Amino acid sequence: MSSREFAVNVEPAPPADPAESAAVETVSGPPADFAALAASRREWVLTVLRPWCRAATRRDLRLAEGAWADLAGDVGTRETLWAWAWERFPALCEPGLAPPSESRAVRVTLTDGTTVAGTPDGRRSVRGELWLVGDGPSGWEERGPFALDQIARVEPADGPAAGPHPPPRSITMPH
Repeated sequence: MSSREFAVNVEPAPPADPAESAAVETVSGPPADFAALAASRREWVLTVLRPWCRAATRRDLRLAEGAWADLAGDVGTRETLWAWAWERFPALCEPGLAPPSESRAVRVTLTDGTTVAGTPDGRRSVRGELWLVGDGPSGWEERGPFALDQIARVEPADGPAAGPHPPPRSITMPH
């Protein structure tokens, strides 16, 4: 398998030691009923998949996006995979809204030390790229994209240079 492939439906290699196989079978078995199956799936999503999304690189998230139906079932990647990935920056999250939330201006510190302020543009911020809208010398200006892996820290911004409250619906449409 090349480094660009993502194995999803690959059977695990059989254990080299038969005793290891017996130990695995006695430790866990199939869920007893549908309720137990659903509970184990929910637990896996909450304890494995969601935390993985919060820590994974943008490259790995994009690989997972292609196999998302196999990993998470028939749910949208924007509402799960990418929303969970943005949760690593709580300032971009607002209950009831898919991150990055447009509800507040933020200050973004990139891994190279650069700081950029503005209000997230949820329409343009897709697939692990953050776009901001801010007040510039000649009016509203777009800032970005900033890849998820380029972002070191996001915090709420203070002051008028950070952007409007609430943010504009679209900077491309006339007001």
